Amino acid sequence: MVLKMNFKEIFLAKYLEILFFSVKGSLGEPMKVPAILSESVLLNISNPLNGKPHEIRWLRDTHMIAKLTNSSAKVYYSNKTKYGLFSNGTLKIEQLVQQDGGSYTAEIYHPDGTLSEKKDIVLSFIVAVPQPLLTWDCTRKQLKLTCEVKQEPKPVSQIIHYDDKPLKATKEWKSPNGSWNVEYQGTKNASGKYRCTVSNGISSKSDIKYIKCAAGLDLLLILCIAGGAVVFVIILVLLIYYIRRKRMEHYEEEDDEEMPVQIFPVEDGMKQRELPPPPGHAPQRQPRQLQRPPPQSQPQAQQLAAPPRPRPRTQQRPPNRIKERT
Repeated sequence: MVLKMNFKEIFLAKYLEILFFSVKGSLGEPMKVPAILSESVLLNISNPLNGKPHEIRWLRDTHMIAKLTNSSAKVYYSNKTKYGLFSNGTLKIEQLVQQDGGSYTAEIYHPDGTLSEKKDIVLSFIVAVPQPLLTWDCTRKQLKLTCEVKQEPKPVSQIIHYDDKPLKATKEWKSPNGSWNVEYQGTKNASGKYRCTVSNGISSKSDIKYIKCAAGLDLLLILCIAGGAVVFVIILVLLIYYIRRKRMEHYEEEDDEEMPVQIFPVEDGMKQRELPPPPGHAPQRQPRQLQRPPPQSQPQAQQLAAPPRPRPRTQQRPPNRIKERT
């Protein structure tokens, strides 16, 4: 009796299992597929496919877009290059645009026309991951690496690799400008190839840098040397200015001491006339000074200078006649 009950329970369990798996495509939650705009996406059905189906139909909001019948595909969409259907029932969508998002349904039929499986898919879009930036800083004792990427929301993974080996991040934070940063600190002599990889589940990009920390001067020592050089240049400029200033003062003093002799004009009366030099056998004569008459007084000079004025003619009167006495 116990064995019989166990057989019934086992048979019922097997039947429920077969029934559950036959309708799991229609009763299960819709599958969410993320995609990137301007790229292509593949929408798959059961993998592997249970048996060889007779017909597979793809619908977009209850409208048929493609059908596969006995390995013969047919597209019902106006743009024949928009959709592609493979022999295993996979639907490919080219050049995704915002209007391509939404619900898609795959229906699988047996050769007798009964529905074998139904699968609902929700297509959504995400932003492609941008190019990350890997920076480094070699200090006196250690090497600091920073992998930065600007994206919203936060990327799924952000890892720094050293010679294709992932490194454990020592610090993670978000910058005020919206960038996500991952930092790693290691020893200074760990030179080599480093790679920063960022992924959001669909797209992935990397930034590779070959880092070699040069031994020797650190940042503090470089700043001290630069400051000393600036001070030396300032002192040199002041010294040159002081020397030029002293030379200018010396030249000014010499100019003051060598005063030029001022020559005043000589009056005509005091000029001397030099005679031509006599022959060699003749005795030398003293130059004779020409004497000019003393200057006349101003009134006399004016009288001499002024021409004589004409005298008016006097009209002669006729002689008085003596009246004759009568």
